[in-house]
This record gives sequence, structure tokens and C-alpha cells, in this order.
Amino acid sequence: MAEEARDDALGTRSLIPPVLGLALSSACLSLTLFNGHRGGAAPSLDFVPMVLGCALIALLGAIAQRAGRLPKPRVALLTFLSIHVAGIAALVLMLIGIMGAQLPSIVVALLEAIVAGGNAALACFWLRKLRGTAAREVALVALAAAACSEIAVFVFGWTDTVAYGAAFVFAFVQFAAVKASRAMQVPSDFYPAASEAYFGTGEMRFSSRGYLAAAALGICFMAVPLGLGTAIPLGKDPATSAPFINFAERCLTLLVIVALAGLGMRRVQKATGHALTTLVWLVMELLVSCAMILIAIGGGGALAGRAATLATSLILQAFAWYLSVAFLSFGTRDPYFYTAVVWVAMCLLEAVGGAAGIALSTLAPHNTALVVAIMGLCVLASAQVVFTQLLSDPSRQASLAPGGSTGADTVRGERADAAADSADRTTGEQPSAEEKDALPLMSMMGVPPEGQSTLPSGAANVHIATSVIALGQQFGLTGREIEVLTLYALGHTQARVSEELQLSQNTVHTHIKRIYDKTNLHSRQEILDYLAEYGV
Repeated sequence: MAEEARDDALGTRSLIPPVLGLALSSACLSLTLFNGHRGGAAPSLDFVPMVLGCALIALLGAIAQRAGRLPKPRVALLTFLSIHVAGIAALVLMLIGIMGAQLPSIVVALLEAIVAGGNAALACFWLRKLRGTAAREVALVALAAAACSEIAVFVFGWTDTVAYGAAFVFAFVQFAAVKASRAMQVPSDFYPAASEAYFGTGEMRFSSRGYLAAAALGICFMAVPLGLGTAIPLGKDPATSAPFINFAERCLTLLVIVALAGLGMRRVQKATGHALTTLVWLVMELLVSCAMILIAIGGGGALAGRAATLATSLILQAFAWYLSVAFLSFGTRDPYFYTAVVWVAMCLLEAVGGAAGIALSTLAPHNTALVVAIMGLCVLASAQVVFTQLLSDPSRQASLAPGGSTGADTVRGERADAAADSADRTTGEQPSAEEKDALPLMSMMGVPPEGQSTLPSGAANVHIATSVIALGQQFGLTGREIEVLTLYALGHTQARVSEELQLSQNTVHTHIKRIYDKTNLHSRQEILDYLAEYGV
């Protein structure tokens, strides 16, 4: 019992650095790109830094895709550079504010884009750390980081100078978080994910690929109305109404996001199935619908409406983190590629919505009905994409299954054939044309067909077992180390391995540390990646 309690404590501690890192990077993005959620009329260059930041992260994703998989030294160098670049750019912006210097707007926008790009790269680093972690723990990390981020923005986002100073400090605090994370085991060692239970909305109903496709497209449609809602000016004279808008709007945003994050974490902790699925879309669509009604009412209602829009934007960001971990755990490409694609898709479309909102406000200053109508259309499109995809998924599985079997039969068949699927993947066999036609987005994103995930399957995988034996011969592992590694690679926790082999948890932990030292692999997911690429 004492050893189990110690493992639980170590597992909980392993989640703290990702929460801190994501919260700091998200706070820096909000303090620079969104001016700390401060109200008033949006200037014409408000969304230019976001677009430039998207360009920087898109470049990072392209480099990662071209490289195939970034090695550890390059990841460490990229993290080091991201912290310094983001911190120094924020420091320059703070000094400019202190001295009262007037720089061209495009120069300020470029500096803000550098801060945004550096912090987005840091967020990619922390999501990479969560690769292969169970959905429940990823959801807890995402919600906790979103709440902590909003608290930091509320405390430090009152003026530009203070916001930039906080962004400078937050950037360099990341060094402490990175150092702490490297001294711990990764979260996936304590909370391993299983491929058939991680992404879908029902283990026996929906496929992982169907859920990923629906969620990715849904994020795109949801980002546009959020950009529209945050760009609507409040009050006829922003210069006189800004102080009140600033305080009231930010208080409402803080209360909503912290309350929703707290309720979400409580629900996730009690959940036994999937952590963040269709319920997230129901919550976001309800919030945006309420925001549209409040904006249409005007006055104080518009204030509350934009606070609801900002809170929804933060929830969408938390879900984008969750979805990024889904892609990088389930797909075959570099983690930076997936996190960059999801981040760029969300932020770029939010910037498009914001620019459209500014244009509409300029052309028709008092016609909020048009903006509300466009927001409603985008929300409807998001709902149609997500729920139509999920409702049609079982029928698509049935059509792909041999002999017209049901979706549940397909999932059971995938588990029974897990070893054969893995063998097909190692020999380079490609998904069938029928599967590619069913979900072209997944083929484009490098997500393999069902049953071919690099995550451990719920059933024993013969391919993993035989590949572990070959790995043991290659690196000189003992017979006991091979036994421990086989169970560990199949997704068992250290406590479960201890029960199966009738060893103490301390002994199992010692064996795993020796395996890491001998193989120069430092997490369960790295072992699975190695077995998938070089296994027999």
C-alpha cells in the first residue's frame, strides 16, 4: 500500500510541470495577442500578431514534418531558443512602454508575434511531454492549465507594460518547469493510454479516426465565431467606457472559466470512460448561443456576451490541447507537426473571424445583428460537422467491416487482429483505398487505420512481445528485464507489472531504470516508437 501511494504521488507530481508550462505559455499568449482580455474598440492591427505567430509555428511544423521526427538534442535546443526569443521580445516591449517610445504599429506587431510564436512552441513542447498519456489525465492537465492561465491574465493584464513584464518573467520561469520535468518520469509512465479507449466517444460505437476527424473540423468552424465575438466594440465611446469594460468583462471571464474548469475537472475525475468528447461541444455551443443573445441585447448584456465568448475561446484552447495530444499519440508523424497544425488552424481562423468582425463594425457600426447572424451560422456548421460525423461513424464502420458486420464487431475484430495490424504497419502496408476515401483528413494527417496505433492495445500484442525480445538481445537485457519490459510496453503500470511477476514495486522500478539506461530510451512511448520502427 505504501508503494502504491508513493507511485500515485509520483504520478501526480509528473503532471505538475505540464500544467505549469501550458499555463505560462497560454498566459503569455493572452497577455500579448489578446491584450489581457481588455475591452474597448479593437485596433486594426489587433490580429496581425496572431497571423504572424501562426506563420512562425507553421514553419516549425513544416520543419518537423520534413525531418520526420525531431531528435532530443534538437528539441532541447528549440525549447532553449523559444524561451529566450519570447522572453527577450517581451522585455523589449516592456522597455518601450516604460520609456514611452512610439514605434510603428507593424514593429510592435512583429515583436508580439515573436512572443506568441515562442510561447506557442513551448506549448508544443509540453504537449509533446504528454504523448501517450491517458485521456483522463490529459483532460485534467488541459483544464487546470486553462484556469491557472486565466488567473494569471486577470492579475497581470491591466496595462500593456505590466502585461509585457509578466510575459517576460513567465517565459524564463519555463526553465524551472523544464528542469523539473526532466528530473521526473513522463506522465505516460504512470498513466498509459490504450489506443481503443483514448479518443472515441464510446468504445463500442465510434472509431478513433472518426472522432479525430470530427473534432478537428469542429474546431475550425468554432474558431470563426469566437473571433467575431471578441472583435465587436462595446460602447459608443471606447475611450470613456474602457475602464468599466476592462474590469467587469475580465471579472466575468475569470468567473466563467474557473467555474467551468472546476466543474470539468470534477466530472473528469469521476468519469470512467472518455474525458473530453461531445460534452465539450455542447458546453461551447451553449456558451456561444448565450453570448449571441446577450450581444444582441446590447448594453450590459453585450458585456456579458463578450465575456462568455472569451471564456469559450479558452475552453476551445483547452480542447485543442487535448486534441493535439490525441493526434500526436495516435499518429505517426512528429509531435511538433500535429501541435502546430491544430494551433495554426484554431488561431488563424479566429484571426479571420476577428478581422471580419472589425470590417463589419467599420462598415455597419451599429448593426450587431449581422455579426450575430454570422456567428450563429458558424456555430450551426460546427454542430453539424461534429454530430453528423459521430452519428454516421457506426454506419461507416459497418460498411467497412467484412460481411457487413456492426461497428462493435469491427472494434472487437480490430483487437483480435492487433498483432497482424502491427505486422502490416512494420512491413509498410498502406490502408485500403476504401479506408482512405472514408476519412481523407486522417490520411492527410498521417493517422493510421484503426488498430494500427503506436499506443498499446488492450489485448496482448504478439508483435510487441517478439520485438521486445529482439530489443533485449540488441541491448543486452537480462531475461527478467525482458519480462518486465514486455508487460510495461503492453501498457501495464509498474504496480500491475509487480503483481504479474510477483516482484516488489521497488524492484520493478529498478529494472525499468536499468532498461532506460541500457537502451537510451527514457519513456514508455519512446520504447513503443522504437519497437514500431525497428521491431521485428
